Formats: sequence, structure tokens, C-alpha cells
Amino acid sequence: MQQAKSLKTTRRKSGAYKIPQINEVFGSKDRLIYDFDVDYLKDFNKTTNSSDSSYNKISNFLIKLGFKKPAVDDYIQGIAYKENDKNVFKIGRILTANEDNQPKIMNNKDNMVPEYTARFKNDPIRHIKNPKLVIVISRHPYDIYGMSTNRMWTSCMDLKKTSEDAELGNTSFIPKEVEKGTLIAYLTPKTELNSFGKVSLKKPVSRVLLKPMYNDSQELGYALSKTYGGIVDRFNEFLINWMDINFNDKIKDNTGFALATGVYEDPYEPGKLVEASPQKKEIRILNSKLEDIKNEMFSLIPNDIRSNVIINSFVDDDMSVSMTIIFNFKFDGMGKPYKLTPEELPNHRDIMNNYNVHWKLPDSEYFKGVFVNPTLKNIKFTFYKVGNISDIEKLGFWILQLPAQTLGQ
Repeated sequence: MQQAKSLKTTRRKSGAYKIPQINEVFGSKDRLIYDFDVDYLKDFNKTTNSSDSSYNKISNFLIKLGFKKPAVDDYIQGIAYKENDKNVFKIGRILTANEDNQPKIMNNKDNMVPEYTARFKNDPIRHIKNPKLVIVISRHPYDIYGMSTNRMWTSCMDLKKTSEDAELGNTSFIPKEVEKGTLIAYLTPKTELNSFGKVSLKKPVSRVLLKPMYNDSQELGYALSKTYGGIVDRFNEFLINWMDINFNDKIKDNTGFALATGVYEDPYEPGKLVEASPQKKEIRILNSKLEDIKNEMFSLIPNDIRSNVIINSFVDDDMSVSMTIIFNFKFDGMGKPYKLTPEELPNHRDIMNNYNVHWKLPDSEYFKGVFVNPTLKNIKFTFYKVGNISDIEKLGFWILQLPAQTLGQ
């Protein structure tokens, strides 16, 4: 996990240490640990019923070779039997002995790779040799950054992916996951617990993200994301119950929920949280982007004039966005209030000289005018745009030039 260590994964970067509801659940702890014992007869229904699971793929291959379909616990232990034969056969050896013939035996013309050997070796549920497990629910950034790196599974969140990987890019969402309060749950062998109750998480069997969701009242709830690794049915059932008890059952209005803006929208189950309409979700996303633009603009405006800048933004029901930027500066001029429109720009120097004010006006399609008010002794430069996010970004980053271009000159 050196990749995660090399990143700034301190608690200061994490919203999970700032959000009151999460602090109430975790207290002073980074991780909450719960005992979990596997029941081989009850915990693998999804695995046994899924035709695409490694268990079923390999079982069908063994049946073709004259073996009985192994019970889940036998499969995990790596053993198989033939009809009316008490001898124990090692599944790994069977697969190796028939490796070259695997595609032919299964009549798989599209895939000539001996896939069953690799499937058996890498199947996460086979690491449940001992049914004694623990569930670790963590808010620590390190555990979230390492969700798919050096694990028995991979995903688009693998920190080792290179620019040649087709799924590259989704690791860029991880900082937002940390910032917005995403939690992660691991199912891992109890042997990873030490005598002090600390857990190493070196060989977890499964992991699930708990995604933060908000309604219009900014109430926090959680949704269960996709499971990676071994599918153990009661693991998900435990997490749903845990989320309900600690978060979702405390919500006053369970309607209008959407994922926290900026987190990755992989498949998730909102449970008892009723989602907002697609339009409402899109409006929230646009508002969040506008907020990011405003924050970046403020960060680049010199401190000594930042308090004199007002930025307003709005998203209406038809998804049109607007932004108004006002630079508000005191001056010592005299006279009546006057509004200077863009059409009067050619004469602005003569007009401004009457008020003993000297500055440069920007030449921009976004510029909508200047209002001079000697009574309040201020000048307001107004810039305005209605359109889409791309238009607003152009306005925002163009306006950043103003302190050097216009102000104080």
C-alpha cells in the first residue's frame, strides 16, 4: 500500500472527521470492528445462484470431468469428490492437469485461455479458510485510498493503474470520496486482529463503500455500493442494518436524496432513502460546480480586496446557470449616482473623470456595466452570464484577471 502512503491521506483531509453525525457514531475511533462468523449453508446464496461466479464456472468444469458439484465449504477448502468414491481430489491439481484442454472441454470457442485455473486461484471466497471473520467499518482516508490496490480484486480505483489502462481516471474521485465522508467496510479474517484489537487489513476478503447522500435539508444518509471480492450475503445485510441504525433511521424526511456531489457514481442501493428526481440531481451537481468555481476565484483574488467582491450564482429549473460578480470599491468622488452601460464604454474616461475615479474597463462580452454611487461612495463593476457551466467557467477564469487589469489603476 505504498501508493496510498505516498498520498496525503491524513484525517485533516477527511470530511468523515468533521461531519457531526459521523463523529457521533465513531467517537474517537478510526475503525469500528464487529465479529462475523461465516455460515457456509446461509452466506453464499448469491454465489451459488450466480451463473457467472467462479464457484459455478469451476463446478461446471469439474462436472464435465466426472466429479460431483462441490459444496461451498469443500470448494473453499479446495477439494472435490467423484460419485461413489470416498477419495479426496485437490481441485487445484485437477485444473492444472487439464489446463491445456480447458477451452476444449467447455466448448468455449471464444476464449482459448485456460481461465478456470486463474479463477480458482484468485477467487476471494477461497480465502475464508477459517469461518471466523470480522467486519471493519472505517473512516480513515488510508483505508479508502487503498480500497482496490494490492487486493484480491481490482477496480477502476486501483492506484497502480497506468495511462494505458482503459478504466484510468476514476482514481481522481478518491479525494472527493474522502472529503465528502464516504465510509468503507471490509470483511477480513479475524487473524488480522492483533492482541491490542488493531487490524492490519492486508488480506481482506471483501469490501463495500458506504456512500453519503443528502436531501434538500442537508440530512445525511448512506447507500450501499457494489461489493468487490467474495460475495457473502450476510455481510451486506449487516451493513444495511448498520447504516439504518446509525444514520438512515434518524432522518426526518427520507425523500429527495442524491449522492454527495463529486463522489463516484458506481452502482449503489439507497435502501429506504427515496432519491430525488434526475432534474433535481442535475441542479445540485451544477450548483456544486458553480460553488467550486466561486471558491477558486476567491482564492486567487488578493486578500486586501477579497472582502470587496461579491459573487452570486443561480441554476433555474431549465438547467440554465447564471453568475453575477460585483467589485465594490470606495472612492472620494462627488456628484450624482450614475450607471455606465457597455454602450457608453467609449466615453467612460470622460465620465469617470467627473467623479475623480481612474481605472481601466475590461473589454468583455460578460461586462454589463458600472454603477457609481457618490452618496455611498462606492463603485460596482457588474459581470453577468447566463448559459451552461462551460460559459460560467469562461467567465470565472476571465474575471480573475481583473484585480491586475482593472482595480486600483
